[in-house]
Amino acid sequence: MEKTKEYTSPYEMDGRIPWPKAIVYGLQHVLAMFVGNLTPLIVICGACGIGAASDFASVYVELLQNAMIIAGVVTLVQLFAIGPVGGRVPIIMGTSSGFIGVFKSVAGVMGGGVIAYGAIMGASIIGGLFEGVLGFFLKPLRRFFPAVVTGTVVLSIGLSLISVGVSSFGGGSSAADYGSLENLFIGLVVLIIILGVKHFAKGMASSSSILIGIIAGYVLCFIMGMILPTTAVNADGVEYTKAWVLNFDKVREASWFALPKVMPVKPIFDMRAIVPVLIMFIVTAVETIGDISGVMEGGLGREATDKELSGGVMCDGLGSSLAALFGVLPNTSFSQNVGLVTMTKVVNRMALACGAGVLI
Repeated sequence: MEKTKEYTSPYEMDGRIPWPKAIVYGLQHVLAMFVGNLTPLIVICGACGIGAASDFASVYVELLQNAMIIAGVVTLVQLFAIGPVGGRVPIIMGTSSGFIGVFKSVAGVMGGGVIAYGAIMGASIIGGLFEGVLGFFLKPLRRFFPAVVTGTVVLSIGLSLISVGVSSFGGGSSAADYGSLENLFIGLVVLIIILGVKHFAKGMASSSSILIGIIAGYVLCFIMGMILPTTAVNADGVEYTKAWVLNFDKVREASWFALPKVMPVKPIFDMRAIVPVLIMFIVTAVETIGDISGVMEGGLGREATDKELSGGVMCDGLGSSLAALFGVLPNTSFSQNVGLVTMTKVVNRMALACGAGVLI
């Protein structure tokens, strides 16, 4: 007699769920963090003068590639743990936006260029190790991080993300047609679909409301590209392509596989970078404590254990050191994905692991 596979609920942290559901839920997490994972790197590379338009364009592409791979690897460690490293909690990890201000300051002090970016990498290696040690001794230090402190940090980070959402709603601040009626219309339709599916649908459809809304947005953009003009002329008489036009040329030109390069930028250890970055890693540890506490309370209705918090912070720190070895900015828990877990209640680690696999 053939054995039947036993599946658990996606609302349970452990166990297996059907692969189609796991892939859908995981992909939803990737789409929620994809842009946020790359934006800090784009900003800091620009501040250091090693962006896409510089002489270091090939290195810049390698850094973006590494950012996705490292986010996937560190997420898997956070989900399933390697020894004491990893909280075994339903958290998605990615490039932290909290360091942008500090890193831009370091870039200015160091004079920009590869030297400045190397100093940022060196400081990130030291800072990550420091946070890893902090996580190891977190239990006796936990009294210094009460809920009001961690909650305030997470709230402030969440509020700072509102401006990103509003900017994207209008088409992106760099778009020539930013705030156009077409952009606002697409954003409004996607928002309505997400809210409608979430509150009126049931089961998997309700839990996949974000993904459904994104797909609907792409379909709408495709239809608009067939019936509306896709180009316009600005006040200076320069023709531009509208923000909502789909263009997959870069995807077609890219290779299917590419191996990550270790140390694409040589780390430099300079105290002018190390000191402010160490302070920021303390803030990052507090953020991670808040995110883990939030996802456990919001997704599972219980408090996070000392072991989960300690392992999570250690993963945050050591994952950041690993990221720096591949030229990537520090990795931390993604607050927007915590919100997604809290909204959908999907806490199955296998589902989030599928998302990590997509990133890799």
